[in-house]
Amino acid sequence: MQPTPLRVRRLHPALARALACALLLGLGACAGSDRRTAHLYGGPAPSVEAALSRLPSGPLTCVPFARELSGVRINGDAHTWWNQAASLGYARGAAPRPGAVLVFARAGRLSLGHLSVVTHRASAREIKVTHANWGDTRATRGRIDQDVRVVDVSPRNDWTLVRVWHAPSGQLGITNYRAHGFIYGPSDTSQAELSEAVERAAWAAHESRPGQSVERAPRLAMARAPARPATAALPLPPRRTR
Repeated sequence: MQPTPLRVRRLHPALARALACALLLGLGACAGSDRRTAHLYGGPAPSVEAALSRLPSGPLTCVPFARELSGVRINGDAHTWWNQAASLGYARGAAPRPGAVLVFARAGRLSLGHLSVVTHRASAREIKVTHANWGDTRATRGRIDQDVRVVDVSPRNDWTLVRVWHAPSGQLGITNYRAHGFIYGPSDTSQAELSEAVERAAWAAHESRPGQSVERAPRLAMARAPARPATAALPLPPRRTR
């Protein structure tokens, strides 16, 4: 007797994607030490708590996220923050420290500038940052990237020219980005405090948009797992604005 052939039903695309993500997470948890973990972020991976949190479904841009995570209460496009900070009484400087906002100048693909929040000072010329909407493709834009490596390549070591870790190639990016410097928040903070504040900042940034009403989704029920790289992907935002 021949065995009865199995009938395979085609999964709905959304369900298929969810199952694929679950499988990948399971495989990641089995690895003892995956070098790709460090390569994606240029250093230690972010905590699993922040990576597995359910974040807002709407688009996030760099300005509201940096404002909520750093406590620097400035509005307007990213490139305007540097001059606004002086008039609003915020201290500015060329020395990175956790919680400070690195202000990228308006140039090239950063038509409105960009904002990143410093999470760790590795050395005089290397830091880690967390920011939103850094990617330049549909697959990478609109998401939050944690603890990304940024290196100072300015001739005078004043952080006016930087390079950012490029995850797809697993190495430091080759593009030199102009930067104004750092805007310091109202209080000192630690890397651990900043990591814990990422989800709160994402929700606050999303809900602060005019006319936005969001029902907070429950946290994913997942067991604690070793730290691994996982970036919360969010829909493509129209542009990097307020």
